[in-house]
Amino acid sequence: MIRHWVLALLAAFLAAPAAAAETAFQEAALAIPMINGNGNKLELAGRICVPQGAMKPRVVLHNHGRARNPHQAVMLGCDGQLAQWYMARGFAVAFMQRRGYGATGGRLVEDPAGCGGQFNYVRAALESGRDIAATVAFLSVLPYLRSDGMVVQGHSAGGLATIAFGAFNDSRAAALVNFAGGRRCGDVNEAWAAAGAIGEASKASVPMLWMYAANDYWWPPDYALPLHRAYTSAGGKATYVGLPAYGNSMMIGHSDIVSGEGASNLWGPPLEAYLKERGVMGADGKAAP
Repeated sequence: MIRHWVLALLAAFLAAPAAAAETAFQEAALAIPMINGNGNKLELAGRICVPQGAMKPRVVLHNHGRARNPHQAVMLGCDGQLAQWYMARGFAVAFMQRRGYGATGGRLVEDPAGCGGQFNYVRAALESGRDIAATVAFLSVLPYLRSDGMVVQGHSAGGLATIAFGAFNDSRAAALVNFAGGRRCGDVNEAWAAAGAIGEASKASVPMLWMYAANDYWWPPDYALPLHRAYTSAGGKATYVGLPAYGNSMMIGHSDIVSGEGASNLWGPPLEAYLKERGVMGADGKAAP
């Protein structure tokens, strides 16, 4: 079944025209197969962006945050700042929508009851991590992408999902990046405790990069630093980078830190240093072969 999906995707990808952007690219829709915890077969909607002319590039998988209206969520595009930053450096970029979001649809398994009293941070994070794991497995068999040395990253709830994915200890991921990651449902102490539990399960994972803006509404330094401390004290490995304030409000400092205009000027330098440290980027600032 996966072979059928791969062949169909390859045909669509090869037929896709290059787009007019700073870095020209080819784009194709993804239909990502996964099996949920109940053994049911599902599909996640996704998108792949490949720099024009690239031969089996390394791939970056980016995970989205928690939308106000999840079923109306829209994926980031290949012509956006994030994809363009990576493609200019020779990486392919994949986006997907987790269960319950946008074109994937279905039940919002990571947040079935909203931020009610029964919200379970660890369960929510690991359910999201399951979606990431399925996508990494799918990307690894696409014939025009490198199957290992992936970069997996996420923003906000997607950042927490990426942290949780570390507990899966998937050897195909060489770098894990958290942009403003976390969930705020009720008592923040529960979020910190969950970070500790996930950190304990992630002792064997690759070291992560965590980045938070100084004016993040949901995760200002006095909330984000204890989150990082709980994770690392329990055995998780992560470097925390406090970014300067972004935008003209605390909400923008959280919501737009990944894709807002000029945001890459803040996160680009520490991200590049981390990618070089992890061996997925060369000294020349390009994706390592």
